[in-house]
Amino acid sequence: MGGLRISIYALLLLGAIGAIAALLYTRLGSTADVADNDARLVYCMEPSHRDDLIDAAITLGVAQSGSLSGEVRVGSRQMTTANWRKARRAGFDRACDAITAASIPATQDSSSQDSALKSLLDILLPVAAGALLTLAIDDLHTASDRGWAKADELRSSWRSFARSVTDYIQNRLKASQYGVPASRAVDERRNDLAANLRDIYARHRRSGRIKGLRDQIDEGTLGYHMALDWAIGDDEQSKASRENRAAGIRTALEEAEISLEKVAHAMEHLIWPFWKL
Repeated sequence: MGGLRISIYALLLLGAIGAIAALLYTRLGSTADVADNDARLVYCMEPSHRDDLIDAAITLGVAQSGSLSGEVRVGSRQMTTANWRKARRAGFDRACDAITAASIPATQDSSSQDSALKSLLDILLPVAAGALLTLAIDDLHTASDRGWAKADELRSSWRSFARSVTDYIQNRLKASQYGVPASRAVDERRNDLAANLRDIYARHRRSGRIKGLRDQIDEGTLGYHMALDWAIGDDEQSKASRENRAAGIRTALEEAEISLEKVAHAMEHLIWPFWKL
């Protein structure tokens, strides 16, 4: 994952965290709304404002003046302002809003601002979350495709190396003191395999299995000294020595192939590229 990709992740994550924090703040700020509503109710129910409340109700057509002072008539029912609020809450709130609008303008402005902020956050938060999810899914697909491609490349370079080693062994077993086969093909295939393992190891430095494979083909039985110190001659002792040497190399090939296949299989099934192989 490149630096630009990480930067985009960080910015989106910070944006999402900021949006969540702001959203929580506005949600927690709803307690202030409750306090404002309580203040409006107290204002409207004060005896000194009761006549203004009834006048506003009459003007808005939600109630009529009652026969007794401080009471209203709604339909055929006459009631106090407290009972009116319980029986006809919508009408009461309209009249109360009307007389408090001029008295508490900041409350309405703050409410409008909070509402606008909440609406904006309701849009931004899903967008940020959706962008993060899209990037994550895209990275998963990319990592999966890269893993399959690297596994195929690793297997291919291994087959070429193993085939060249097998051919070299067969030729070496036939060799006498007058003809020693060249190891150039083995060395070239080993270099290709080592390059693939080095690239994989750069991403998975904690993998002991990959390190073991690298050590095996660099310094171990399959390393560059594989072509050295073979017995030369047609006598039985020399032939037996070459057979033992060849058997050891074949065993090392089999063991390395098992380990390499485990690495290739793991790469095909990695979800995150930094998981340990």
